[in-house]
Amino acid sequence: MAEPESLSAPIGTYFGGPGAPLTVDAASYPAGSGGITRDSLSFGDGSAAVDITSTPDLDHWHTYPAPGVYAISTDVTDGIGEHVVATRRVRVGSAFVSMTPTRVLDTRSGTGTPRRRVPANGSVTLKVAGSHGIPANGVTAVVMNVTETDTVGAGYVTAYPSGSALPNASNLNFVAGQTVSNEVTVPVGADGSVVLYSHSAPLDLVADVQGYEQATASVTKGQFLAYGMTVPTRVLDTRSGLGAPARKVTRGGTVSLAMPSGTTAVVLNLTVTDAASAGYVSAYPSGSSRPNVSNVNFAAGQTLANQVTVPVGADGRVVLYSQATAIDLIADVQGYYGSPQQSSGHANFTALTPTRVLDTRNGIGAATGQLQAGGVVRVKVTDPGSDLGICFALLNVTGVDATQSGYLTVYADGTARPTASNLNLVVGRAVPNLVLVPVGSDGYVSIYNPSGDVDVVADLEGISSDML
Repeated sequence: MAEPESLSAPIGTYFGGPGAPLTVDAASYPAGSGGITRDSLSFGDGSAAVDITSTPDLDHWHTYPAPGVYAISTDVTDGIGEHVVATRRVRVGSAFVSMTPTRVLDTRSGTGTPRRRVPANGSVTLKVAGSHGIPANGVTAVVMNVTETDTVGAGYVTAYPSGSALPNASNLNFVAGQTVSNEVTVPVGADGSVVLYSHSAPLDLVADVQGYEQATASVTKGQFLAYGMTVPTRVLDTRSGLGAPARKVTRGGTVSLAMPSGTTAVVLNLTVTDAASAGYVSAYPSGSSRPNVSNVNFAAGQTLANQVTVPVGADGRVVLYSQATAIDLIADVQGYYGSPQQSSGHANFTALTPTRVLDTRNGIGAATGQLQAGGVVRVKVTDPGSDLGICFALLNVTGVDATQSGYLTVYADGTARPTASNLNLVVGRAVPNLVLVPVGSDGYVSIYNPSGDVDVVADLEGISSDML
């Protein structure tokens, strides 16, 4: 006589899509002896359980009241009286809405705040929800390019949600007289505001919004990150003729980059090198007027990178504009939004209050000691609240005390190292850059240093969860 089949009840979950980021589809797949006599499904938010005995493997849709981690469970009994409760924890996140870059803060002119410099160890509170085309409700995070300028000393800037404690993290690092930009994705406080805090030196701050994350039952023009694409991927290098003619971009010149069909927005790591003069680069969707914003600010002779998130125009292209006399431009795609060709799925996003996950100066996340030439440091990225895998991590990576000029490459652990760079190191300076990076199947991200020795710091700013 055959042994009775042991009762099992795995749960399958699927997100509702970028237009409905709070909606989840759950199904139960029970197997036991004598058939299933009872199967109920609970979504873990206090709502009533649903009897799915007759339809366990069909779609059971549920919309949550807010983003967060929820324990979906099934309570199952089979025909011989065996009983089991199965649980799967899912993280319900936000959908991204891209915007043509818009200036929302400039302390030099009084845009977004009274006209005055930010004092040393002072802050600016910037209202973002309900202004500048950003909805008043359901906004969980804002994506901005933040620029510091006219500083009289070295220091750094930290971005964090209003109403929260100042975190042990940095977004911009600078020295006296330097103008530095960096993209930040920062959660929005309960009052709809974010805070930019200046450590150590007075300065002026400029912020250009590139988009926002929203978690409501319905999100107009919502977008999820696409996964299954090969990223990072170099798509432009004017030195070699990749993606554009092999020549420098002159003052007032532009480069137009085509994106895969189905892409609605793209995350690019832009690098400027061999600049003949100081200046800036702006990125914007093809077919739109050039906005009054900057994405990469640089000095003559400097090599500098910055991540940008930019909508794709109706013709599938983005435009890069140079205000400088002559520069070379390099662009590496870090991620795609929408449904580009060759993508295999989508991932939602959860912005986090910045958390330091790596600091080789003091042994956080790795052994104490500089990352040596040719070395790789692995960074563990986890989501302890959820049972779903992490597809992408958003890390602010900083190279500190480099012994020679060089670069760092950040990529998914366990994959081939790409021909791309994320930040360009300068001897004696701290150089930050925001990096959207796929996470390896083992839950790690790798950071490679080809030359010299350098300390590496990484602050986790967000995670994207697999939709399955």
